[in-house]
Amino acid sequence: MHELDEEYLGFKWKSKYYVFKVLSFGLSTAGYIFSKVMREVVKFWRSTGHKIVMYLDDGMGGAATLHEAELYWCAGSSAVDALSQMWTDHLNWVVPPPKLIPSVFTGIGLRDSIKRNAEKHGVEPGSYMADLCPYLSSWILSSKSNNTNKSYFNAFKRWENFIKVQGHSALPASPMHVALYLTHLLQNGSSQHPVNVAVYAIKWAHECAGLPDPTKNSYVSSLQEAARRKASRAVQKKEPITKDVLIELCDKFIDENYLLIVRNLTMILFCFAGFLRFDEAISLTFNDVIVHDEYLVLCIKKSKTDQYRQVSEVLVAKGSTSACPVNMYKKYLELLGIHSLRAGGATVAANSNVDERCLKKHGRWRSDSAKDGYIVDSLEKRLMVSRSLEL
Repeated sequence: MHELDEEYLGFKWKSKYYVFKVLSFGLSTAGYIFSKVMREVVKFWRSTGHKIVMYLDDGMGGAATLHEAELYWCAGSSAVDALSQMWTDHLNWVVPPPKLIPSVFTGIGLRDSIKRNAEKHGVEPGSYMADLCPYLSSWILSSKSNNTNKSYFNAFKRWENFIKVQGHSALPASPMHVALYLTHLLQNGSSQHPVNVAVYAIKWAHECAGLPDPTKNSYVSSLQEAARRKASRAVQKKEPITKDVLIELCDKFIDENYLLIVRNLTMILFCFAGFLRFDEAISLTFNDVIVHDEYLVLCIKKSKTDQYRQVSEVLVAKGSTSACPVNMYKKYLELLGIHSLRAGGATVAANSNVDERCLKKHGRWRSDSAKDGYIVDSLEKRLMVSRSLEL
């Protein structure tokens, strides 16, 4: 908890007042915050092939066999113990501490492989060329996007977890072992996508390490074709949103001045009029939107189909209905500016010791709670409370 908020999250017991230094589950938003934090941990666990279900601070994990379960579960320990184990001990859930996250991609042995190859070709340790080796590994990883590297790494770790349980090597890998792993995926109901990602991840790890590609094998190719032909459930495409639905939605909130609702409507209209993907929409900043009288220009700096960040521009024309993207965006800017300026002026006036009654009248607030919602007390004013005690 932030030290300035501790005094509001305490309790009194036997004449002593205690405050929480960490997140208190008595706080109404604690469950939401904790779930958001744990989501990233659970995402990492699942990306490495572990089966886990979490509800707040309770979790349940499992595995395909007893041996695999015993390998990744600390028998007799609680969920908290599993999170707090020493990371050097492999007999627990693999959750890297924050200081190790930047180096997580070294798990495929890229740096060591480059170092060995450099020495094999006469590069002496301590020389300038040897100092370039770590940069070489970084540039090799930069040949693909961060999301691709992350996807491949997680898929490779799932392969590594599987093959180590069987007592074999993940890197370098045997083509026969790779084929049997793909068979394992198909037998467990995997569709074409997980099978292909597994193949590309194993191929990627071996290429990065300078090793022969074990996926160049007739068994592997046949299994990929089998996954492609495998009967799977039909894709249920959602019905496209019509303009009438958007107009009806905007009509419903035509007099709405709540900033969050207007922002959401703006993003919905941008996605509809600009054919934007979700990741393209959430990556937009104010600098990426250029406003003209009759149209907007959306600068898409990051897109799935724009691997080299050449930036593309999407033009959105002004409409004539309540679902006009241009007018909705201008309304959003207006509300954002009014709110910020109103809050800024009230804060400066309040911290300048303007009379409370005059301040409330000037801002046309009906209640103190409404007024206080716009004002941020300065640190100096907050310290005045304890200073007035003259201790």
